[in-house]
Amino acid sequence: MTRQPTRAKPALHLLLGAALALCASAAAADHLRWYGTLGAGAAFLTDQDATIQDPGLPAANGSLTHDVGLSGSATLGRYLGDDDGDVPRWRAELELLGFGADRDRFEGPGGADALGGTVRGYGGFANLMYRVWEREDMRVWLGGGVGYVSLRMPNDTGSLQNCGCLGPDRNGEATWRIKLVGEKRLDERNAAFVELGYVDLPGGFSAPAGGATTRYDDFGLINLHVGLRRDF
Repeated sequence: MTRQPTRAKPALHLLLGAALALCASAAAADHLRWYGTLGAGAAFLTDQDATIQDPGLPAANGSLTHDVGLSGSATLGRYLGDDDGDVPRWRAELELLGFGADRDRFEGPGGADALGGTVRGYGGFANLMYRVWEREDMRVWLGGGVGYVSLRMPNDTGSLQNCGCLGPDRNGEATWRIKLVGEKRLDERNAAFVELGYVDLPGGFSAPAGGATTRYDDFGLINLHVGLRRDF
């Protein structure tokens, strides 16, 4: 008995090929919904008001200024929602941030005193970003988030160290941040970016034994970063 040719195998091959193509397409789409970034640049600490209270003397109110410092950040994020043209308009990310800047001077009632020591901090944030503009290979994102920052205020090593003023302090608390990110796509997976951000930093209180107490008010960090983003 002669077997008749069947179309089952070609049809099965066609279905398998289509299924594999769909799986590959879905895997690729999902594969590129995650991203990571690394950035570094300048840290600008805003002026910080401080009140020094030396026993037996009137309180001295002044302002702490800082030199330009360094900061760096890393994020792991995911695009959210349906595609709109090229990428979704929303993305969520987890961010780690670290920074440090030297103190410059204390401007008080008696004039300006040179200071020493470095203010250091690090924090973690959960951010939500929105794509506000896109043209060809350029994008602009605006967003922010909430998180926690830990801050170390140094012991002064400048002209006020003999009075015991501006003592060290460690403080951490919940805080918030905002940022504006401009990106230029380099290829399908990679982009270069410039980021301008702001982080609200906590104040603190220093009370060294036998020295003057210092109350530090809240201040802020402005970070200006350049970096790379990679989708995966």
